[in-house]
Order: sequence, then structure tokens, then C-alpha cells
Amino acid sequence: MSNYWTQLLPTMSANRPYKITSYGAALKGNKQQLLNAFHVRAIRNERRALMMAMAMIETNTMSPSQRDTTKDTNTDMSANASIFNLSEDMLNHLGYQGNIHLLDTLTSLPDVVGLIDKGINMWGVTRMLNFVRGGRKAFNDGVSYGAMDYRNAVATILKVIDMFPSLMSDDRRVEIYVSHQ
Repeated sequence: MSNYWTQLLPTMSANRPYKITSYGAALKGNKQQLLNAFHVRAIRNERRALMMAMAMIETNTMSPSQRDTTKDTNTDMSANASIFNLSEDMLNHLGYQGNIHLLDTLTSLPDVVGLIDKGINMWGVTRMLNFVRGGRKAFNDGVSYGAMDYRNAVATILKVIDMFPSLMSDDRRVEIYVSHQ
């Protein structure tokens, strides 16, 4: 049994209510593409679980058509890209200078997971998650825009993945409600 939760987010209680739901072939196929991207970028196992947990929070089937498009026309660097809904500001901080929407497709997942991995290396897991959840403000203060709630949700999903490793590749998603802020 893995111990990703305490390895990556040891101070989070991982106590959010959740349910596990099957989403069929679409989720299973998209998980496989994400697993392939991890392989291409040689992402470590615990970080694979972390990114899988992050992706489970953002969409039901890890499909680009389900990503948050509400900020796509914003010019304040808050526009989101990829199934992970990474902000333009975060991507630029990580050195990405291209059109962020080129990262929306599943074929771009190797680049996306490489950028997330770089963020972990630069800032650590907690601050990287804060940036994902609440932009630069949450990155700096650790609480804005529900950053702590988001980290707890990620920790809870990691805890469930620790219990049920098949969640990394099957057609099921750990569902936790995280308010959209």
C-alpha cells in the first residue's frame, strides 16, 4: 500500500467527505493518456498520484471540454489552461511563454505534467497547490480562495488512492465538492 497522502501533504487532515463514482470508458481512456504523459516525463509515483488527484477535482472525465473556460477572455493572467485549470500567471511563472490554450489538449499532457512537476520542484507541493487553487494571492498567503479546503480535498483523494490504487487507472473518480471561487 502506498502512503502518498502523508508523504506529500502530512499536515493536512484528509477528512473531506467523498464518494467514488464510475464515469466509464471516457475517464478510463483519459486516465491512460495522463499515465502515458507521466511516463514520457518520468514523473515520480507520488507526484503521479498528486496530479491524478488534482485532475479528479477539476473535471469528471479529465476531458478538455470540461475545463473551466469562464476566464478565457480575461486579460489579468487568470485564464485557465489544461484539464488542471492552471492559470496563465502560474504557467508564465514556470517559464511557459506560448499560447496557454495549446496546453488544453490531451496530447499536450506531457508538457503540462512537466510544468506541474517543475512547480513542485520550485515551490514545494503546498505552495504549488495554493497557486493552482487561488493564483498568486493564495500562493503568497496560503488561504485565499479556499486554498486550504482545496489542499484538504487533494489530501483526501490521495488518502483514497492509497487505499484503492486501482483508482489511478480505472474508470472511477473520487468526487469531492470543492466550491468554485
